[in-house]
Amino acid sequence: MMRALRADKFTIAALAYTLDCYINSQKLPSVKISTHSMISTNLEEIKNKATFLSLKLSEYNILNNIVKNQAQCEGGTLPETYIPSYAVKIDITNNKVSAKKYYHSLLKCPSPVVGILKKGEILFDVTAIDKNELEQTAKVIAENFDKI
Repeated sequence: MMRALRADKFTIAALAYTLDCYINSQKLPSVKISTHSMISTNLEEIKNKATFLSLKLSEYNILNNIVKNQAQCEGGTLPETYIPSYAVKIDITNNKVSAKKYYHSLLKCPSPVVGILKKGEILFDVTAIDKNELEQTAKVIAENFDKI
């Protein structure tokens, strides 16, 4: 393996430790592997995050609703893996701007927010949003919503 990867002993040690954490899952709670934390989050906790984001957006007078969603893991190791989730769908029917234009405007913000553009609608899946970032996420969505 060392010859194939041309890695030094520190890289091999880090790789071995990471693999050991995945194999021995009892070590995982003490080790912060963000991807594993996200995909193993309780569905009720995800729904609570969606509810919080929905309420915050409502405080900014943005019509929205919570919908069931399938979060896509993506990445090289889980390319076609989907996990049950919840998302907040923004109601943009009264706006004169398309969901696509709003989606792209959010990507250009100083603190970009990545949504899901699906069939002319924009959703925000909360699986990958840390609960400490939900309020800031709502603020960025609202500030940009007023600009469109």
